[in-house]
Amino acid sequence: MEYRYYLLGERVPIRVAFNEQGLKCGAEAPNRTTGQLEMRHELMSRVEQSPEVREISKAEFTRRCALTLN
Repeated sequence: MEYRYYLLGERVPIRVAFNEQGLKCGAEAPNRTTGQLEMRHELMSRVEQSPEVREISKAEFTRRCALTLN
């Protein structure tokens, strides 16, 4: 499984999973209540279509998740 990392606006870090064929198969974002990443498939369309999305590094994703959960 391969992952790519995105930021929606300036607030929502998103991790998108790709299968062996390079197809998107899931999206995850941090949940402030549980403190864990949760499946958020509705964000996949935002990653594909929103002008507010930009790709970020894994390190930046991790940093943004920590900021979101604190």
